Amino acid sequence: MAQIIEKLERLGMEMKKSGYRRDTNFVLQDVEEQDKENILCGHSEKLAVCLGLLSTPPGTCLRVIKNLRICGDCHNAMKFIARFEGREIYVRDTNRFHHFKDGLCSCGDYCKLVFIEEMVKLDGLDIGDWKELGTEVLHSTQKLIVDSLIAWHRSK
Repeated sequence: MAQIIEKLERLGMEMKKSGYRRDTNFVLQDVEEQDKENILCGHSEKLAVCLGLLSTPPGTCLRVIKNLRICGDCHNAMKFIARFEGREIYVRDTNRFHHFKDGLCSCGDYCKLVFIEEMVKLDGLDIGDWKELGTEVLHSTQKLIVDSLIAWHRSK
């Protein structure tokens, strides 16, 4: 278990160097900010992926199945880890399959689209058009950001 925690901490430092910040909004306990970050580090999918990274050859696809929904912070972390480690990561949660590859997820960041859909009204587009447009914009933007962050980090 110590190796898994160590790998998770190393990944966390790499992610932080590249601009990634944990989203503590997904921690519902009333605790200090640092405690919230520590709670996020213990989520089962992050631990499972770190075990997979340690116990499989580079480039091997990783698969995780969980009985709860993946939180937004873990979702973002999986996108980053998949890109940074050059791995494909599949996470099956209670609602859907997530296929993380090259810093993107196959769900099209559905949770973000639902939030955007509730907050923004677009004239002339129906919800189907908006979801398609939103997914395309999110994927393009995220890939550009992740690629830029990793290139910057590796150049140091």
